[in-house]
Amino acid sequence: MTYGVVLMFVLFGLAWFALTQTAWGRHVYAAGDDPEAARLTGIKTWRVLLSVYTVAGLLYGIAAWLLVSRTELGDPNAVRRPRTSTRSRPSFSAARVCSVGVER
Repeated sequence: MTYGVVLMFVLFGLAWFALTQTAWGRHVYAAGDDPEAARLTGIKTWRVLLSVYTVAGLLYGIAAWLLVSRTELGDPNAVRRPRTSTRSRPSFSAARVCSVGVER
């Protein structure tokens, strides 16, 4: 087994434990099932949602890191390329066209 597989099993175990064995997990389920009822019981639903989104972002980042390391598609010299390279022009042009369309 690779390090990525082991890491994902560890993260799965941590997520299972956090969601089923802690008060935070019960709050997550309560806020997801009925936010108004959870709020009336004293759970700060905005704080629970913020923590869930933060944990999800962390997990997505770890998954992306593992994917890039596995496929070897990341370019460590991407920052060192000049700004006028042919790769950066289409993305800049698309962003500019979209922003002009939004302004009007």
